Amino acid sequence: MFKNLLPFLMLITSSLSYDYINYNECLATGQKIVSPNKCFALMMQYDGNLVLYRVSDAKVMWFTNTQDKGTFKACMQEDGNFVTYAPNGRYTWASNTVGNNKASLKLQDDGNLVMNAFNSKDMVWSTKTQMSCN
Repeated sequence: MFKNLLPFLMLITSSLSYDYINYNECLATGQKIVSPNKCFALMMQYDGNLVLYRVSDAKVMWFTNTQDKGTFKACMQEDGNFVTYAPNGRYTWASNTVGNNKASLKLQDDGNLVMNAFNSKDMVWSTKTQMSCN
């Protein structure tokens, strides 16, 4: 599930500039965001798992455990819930943060994926994955 990704991760980080997911935006299968320092990547994998990696060694830092469940996208909903979905509209994982309308996600330089309240730096949810780049 996570093997042999280092070469792929190294390639993708050179061309990406987005480190956030705003409300009403989704990561589709094969898409990712990368931290500003290019050390960490959040990927919506083809197997349906949403995975946060450290790029230098492809270390898995966090994942939704949604592989093989038909998951094809991860969406930051306007209601403040971060959710993965199967094509039939069924959710396969959720952050359970409804009520934080228009919140957004940001992948920080320390490897933590953080949800912030709308127009605020107040943290609503995070993966709790602070780590060094190497």
